[in-house]
Amino acid sequence: MRNFKLFAILLAGFLLIGCSSEKQTTEFQSVEDIETARIGLVLGTTHDAFATANFKNAEIIRLETEPDMFIAIQKDKCDVLFADFTSFIYAQKEYPHLIEVPSNFPPDFYGMGFSKNDKELRVRFNSFLQEIKDNGLYDEIYDRWIINGTESTMPAMDLPATGEAIRVAVTGTQYPFSFYQEQELVGFDTEIIKRFSMEVGRPVEFQAINFGSLIASLQAGKADIISAAMTITEERSKNVAFSDPYFETKIVVGTIDHSVAMAGEDIEEGFFAKIKRSFVSNLIVESRYKLILDGLKTTLIISILSILLGTLLGALVCWMKMNRRRWLSSIADLYITIMRGTPVLVLLMLMFYVFLAKVDINGVYVAVLTFAFNFAAYVSEMFRTAIQSVDKGQTEAGIALGFSPVQTFINIIMPQAVQKVLPVYKGEMISLIKTTSIVGYIAVEDLTKVSDIIRSRTFDAFFPLLMVAILYFIIAWLFGKALDLLNSKKTQA
Repeated sequence: MRNFKLFAILLAGFLLIGCSSEKQTTEFQSVEDIETARIGLVLGTTHDAFATANFKNAEIIRLETEPDMFIAIQKDKCDVLFADFTSFIYAQKEYPHLIEVPSNFPPDFYGMGFSKNDKELRVRFNSFLQEIKDNGLYDEIYDRWIINGTESTMPAMDLPATGEAIRVAVTGTQYPFSFYQEQELVGFDTEIIKRFSMEVGRPVEFQAINFGSLIASLQAGKADIISAAMTITEERSKNVAFSDPYFETKIVVGTIDHSVAMAGEDIEEGFFAKIKRSFVSNLIVESRYKLILDGLKTTLIISILSILLGTLLGALVCWMKMNRRRWLSSIADLYITIMRGTPVLVLLMLMFYVFLAKVDINGVYVAVLTFAFNFAAYVSEMFRTAIQSVDKGQTEAGIALGFSPVQTFINIIMPQAVQKVLPVYKGEMISLIKTTSIVGYIAVEDLTKVSDIIRSRTFDAFFPLLMVAILYFIIAWLFGKALDLLNSKKTQA
């Protein structure tokens, strides 16, 4: 009791001290003040290169998307952030306490990225770009998305429906350049590309990819154009043929104005009111629940097909491993070693951007093949261990009863092996389902990717991530229960 009272006194004293102290508006008044700060930025951007080169004593915190960066500074995961001024202005509408730190960095210029092997398409785009600047259409697009912003909608356009499609790599999370509105990709960059599609008479296919994988997608031949508010740099120009500049931007350094933040804290929002607001914002507004349903469908397809194919392939590898032919066993050994020693994400990107780069195959099926290959390596060892755990006398008994070796295996050995392997198999199956969350790296919009897309519009990390976590849990639980049911029926039989 005495210890409890002492703890209560200390806690009250701490709270009183904390409440009575005044926070500065911000400790970052100029660029010089951020020399040793924690700088949040998006991985692979020019901001990353700039901060790394010019702020060597700072801690660079690299994040996947701009929304993640803005959320990170709210949660005190970084002190300042580097962003494009257009994104920063939009974020300020959501976070009034986000302020700009005075800076005088040189301007940057965006360009559309083209393959160095497709000079004709780039030339045609440059001609089109100059044409819309001359006839005033560019200014109209600029006003619609850059000036008006959230009030804008994509104008109706009669896009080509036949012919060879122009494959365009985007992030889908960069407001106001490319983002989702009512399940449609819209924005400044998006409208320019759609109008270019009309100009050349070719349909357009957009692929939402993480920013860091955009150039890899172009080099692998998976995309014809990068349209992602990408800054033209000397380093990038070694691998990308950029168009003429189509947008001038600048780096903005942002931080939190604590006085504004504290003022906002005076009005506390109730827990249930906050949940309700998040629910409406993330699911109801712009019918964003449809994105979740589409992502769920994709995740289920990848999971089911990967499990089925991986199990069949694992059985084959197990047979090879246990075969008396040494060369078959050696191949199986090598396969298992490579698959188990290679991170799944690395394997996925190798499959998409290297091994199957020249093959016209949907990213969903690349993901299925990748996860199946990885799953098979573990399944084969499970099967082998389970089969070897069955007493050899069982085989001898089957032969004595007049069964052939194959009949003995099917009727006597396999049922016992299945009983032994199911608990371990269940764990690996659930692990595979959770691993499918990485497919956003290859332009597949699964549950995790669509949560990124929603988060880019709402700047709400809690609800989208919680919702996705719950859905993954339900999927894994249902698959596990289905396997348990199968196991119980086998046991009863």
